[in-house]
Amino acid sequence: MAFENHLNVFHIGGRGLDEDLARGISVWLNSSVIDKFFRTFSGHTQVNATDLRTLRFPSVETLRCLGRNAVVSQVEVDSLVKELIAA
Repeated sequence: MAFENHLNVFHIGGRGLDEDLARGISVWLNSSVIDKFFRTFSGHTQVNATDLRTLRFPSVETLRCLGRNAVVSQVEVDSLVKELIAA
């Protein structure tokens, strides 16, 4: 049995995020582009709070837009993120 004592929490002013924003952040962080970035520059797939603070995120409205899309596959996630990066 193992227990993890570290938890990264996203918030705005100590309050929770709206559902679209939370989903958008999830889509962004689960994209192959971000995965490759972490593997290339940090050498591992474990993400700590400093990594999250230094990572560039799209605007809040763009993240909400990502979160409004019903994505169920990695292909869909990567397609949405590639469209975002190209814009």
